[in-house]
Amino acid sequence: MNIAKSIALDMNVKPTLPTKRLTVDMAITSLKSKFEQLKTFESIFGFLFNSNKLKSLNEKKLRECCVTFYSTFSYEFFLTIPVIMALIERKFFKAKKDFLENIDVDVIINDFASRNALDDIIVD
Repeated sequence: MNIAKSIALDMNVKPTLPTKRLTVDMAITSLKSKFEQLKTFESIFGFLFNSNKLKSLNEKKLRECCVTFYSTFSYEFFLTIPVIMALIERKFFKAKKDFLENIDVDVIINDFASRNALDDIIVD
């Protein structure tokens, strides 16, 4: 970075990176990461992506693919259960807190009292 800065200064160019270029670089990096993940998924689940590929597998290869799929899926699934449960609990308690904070107790009490008063009047 220092070398690039000194070269820019030698060329009488302002040594800053434009924001747009930074955004493009971040997008490219993100896309590369997504494609790498896709390659990993394809290596594990690829036999499910294409029906022709699935049909072309012999019994041995199909068995290998299924074993890989099963071991990966069950491993990933059981590892994510605690995380999923924690997220659900967190969202539930946040929603509960938000709900309780927005309740106007006076309105509820007055509404309840007025309904009971109406019931008493109607019954009498």
